[in-house]
Amino acid sequence: MSKGLPPGARIWKAPMIRFIALAVLAIAAASCRADAPSPRTFAGDRTTVSYAKVDPAYAQAIARICDTALAGYEDLYGLEMPARIAVHVSLDPQQPLRLWTDGDASIFLQLSDEWDLQPPQLSGVFNVYGFCHELGHIAMYRRMSSLVGIPDGVAEGWADYSGAMICGHVWEKLGQRAWPQPHNYYEQGGPGRFERRMQGFDPARSGPEAQAAHVLYLIDKRYGRATVGRALAAALAERPDGGRLVRLFRAELVKLTGDEAAGALIPERMLESRTAFDGPPPNLDSLAGFRGLQARADDAGLLLYYDDEAMEGKRSVGGSGHVIQFRAPAGNWRVDAVWLFGSRYGAAEPPPEDFSIFICDAGMNVIAEMRKPYSLFARGPEKWVIMPFAPVEVPSGFHVCVSFSPTATKGVYVAYDQSQSAGHSRVGVPHARVTTPLPDFDWMIRVHLLPEDGVNLDQAAAEWGRKLTAPGP
Repeated sequence: MSKGLPPGARIWKAPMIRFIALAVLAIAAASCRADAPSPRTFAGDRTTVSYAKVDPAYAQAIARICDTALAGYEDLYGLEMPARIAVHVSLDPQQPLRLWTDGDASIFLQLSDEWDLQPPQLSGVFNVYGFCHELGHIAMYRRMSSLVGIPDGVAEGWADYSGAMICGHVWEKLGQRAWPQPHNYYEQGGPGRFERRMQGFDPARSGPEAQAAHVLYLIDKRYGRATVGRALAAALAERPDGGRLVRLFRAELVKLTGDEAAGALIPERMLESRTAFDGPPPNLDSLAGFRGLQARADDAGLLLYYDDEAMEGKRSVGGSGHVIQFRAPAGNWRVDAVWLFGSRYGAAEPPPEDFSIFICDAGMNVIAEMRKPYSLFARGPEKWVIMPFAPVEVPSGFHVCVSFSPTATKGVYVAYDQSQSAGHSRVGVPHARVTTPLPDFDWMIRVHLLPEDGVNLDQAAAEWGRKLTAPGP
């Protein structure tokens, strides 16, 4: 995940140059300012670009490039792509450069300065490649039931490899004048640069994303690009979750090629679903990690929370989840409800699908998963939604993760609070990548605990509150 950027955006850096990509999808709540200009639109054959504060020539170029790339994913890889996509371009000097997708049919480009749209040799940004990369994410994500469990590096590795190859397809169709400032994006971000990286590939010095991209490169070289696409399309036809995707892909690859050696190209590491924390894993044994946690007794148990009832903002996180850590008092406790302050966005009628609540241990291993309907959340002002379930026994330190699998047109905005000590919340899902603690806020998510018999709840809340006020090691 990115360092120093809002959850969901990622800027990959390489010697002397950088390009924009996405690891975990994020949809930030839009801010409406009175001085913000009304966006203009440009409609291509399959791409509608909305933009403000940038030259219209860039909007037209983006539409042409995305139209060509969409056809490339269909023609070269045989993958099902959206009939139409939307690209949203915004410019705000107060925001970092970001490019991301909702995983369905929308791409978002946030610029700090129009200079970010200059060719790579000037700006250091691979813009043509970036859009091809994001469409690679869409090709994969929109056909999956959930990203939970996708092995570390697989999604980025696929988008890295396919984005470069499709960038080459765009070059063949549109040439150097695809962008307002003509330049050789085949070599700068496309197959030329990708080939050089792969020829100098050293697995001992490469991260999981580069390793996954290298595996796909080897399969492409040995069996052809169409075979890569057919195997992935067949795997995605099963609507898999992240934990099944690579195993299905490997089985389809062996079936298509009739060669068991094809499956051997995919290392066991790429088949494993495991949690990968950015930075050190959390220490939930120490009370020092729970500053600001409050406990309130009711007739049945204790409510644990960090917020002061007032939200400072809201966010929807796609392709991942809202994670927050809690600590139960000494003794045996069970979680029987999660509270969440938020609101649904999208169509008037809620989508006929469920979202997931995960109760996890300190390592984000799943203790229990509960499915709840989207219809619990209404559009309009944010409010508390209480989601009860059969009691789940928890260790002293545990995580709660709520994952809505949102897109730009359906999801739930989860409120966050900045009044208390932050650092208890993350972005992630079990068996996948989890960010470092969010430094500026905590999600407005609470848990309700049931005690073992005979516990004086008022006394337990008071004692726990005193311990949490001045936690020791």
